[in-house]
Amino acid sequence: MSMRVKGSDVITGLPKTVKIQEGEIREILSETLREMLDIIKIGIEKTPPDLMSDIQEHGIVLTGGSSLLKGIDKLIEETTGLTVRIPRDPISTVAIGLGELFLNYELFRQVMKEKKQIRYQI
Repeated sequence: MSMRVKGSDVITGLPKTVKIQEGEIREILSETLREMLDIIKIGIEKTPPDLMSDIQEHGIVLTGGSSLLKGIDKLIEETTGLTVRIPRDPISTVAIGLGELFLNYELFRQVMKEKKQIRYQI
């Protein structure tokens, strides 16, 4: 399997389209994926028990562009032992959720209060 990637030629600066193979993509992303999995594991280790029980019950919701990588949900499931779900529109999910949060002041206050209680660093 291959895909076309658009960008700028580093020498000429002109727009350019190249065709790359799936294996090349996998190789390019492998280090980034390892780092991402390490960060997820550290985050899980530092998660308070009460929040962890919610995560174990409901799973992880994967959003953003990385969630579009084929098999990323299964890779995270294998690494963490947790269920991973990808929403229908993973790119817009966070923005939509934030919009709803800002429209509901009570929910916003509750989230901000809980955020203060769950401060930890990855």
